[in-house]
Amino acid sequence: MWLAFPTTIMPLTMTLVRAPETNLYKFLDAAEAHRVREGRHFRRKLVFQVR
Repeated sequence: MWLAFPTTIMPLTMTLVRAPETNLYKFLDAAEAHRVREGRHFRRKLVFQVR
C-alpha cells in the first residue's frame, strides 16, 4: 500500500507548466502597448522593462 502513494503523486509533479506568452515593452512605451492590446484580440501578457 505504501508504494501506491509515490506512483500516484509522481505524474502530477512531472507535468510541464508553460509560461504565458509575453510581449516586452519599455516602460516609456506603455501607451503604445495599451493601443496594441486594445486594438485587436490580444492573448499575451504585457511585460514592461523598467530599467
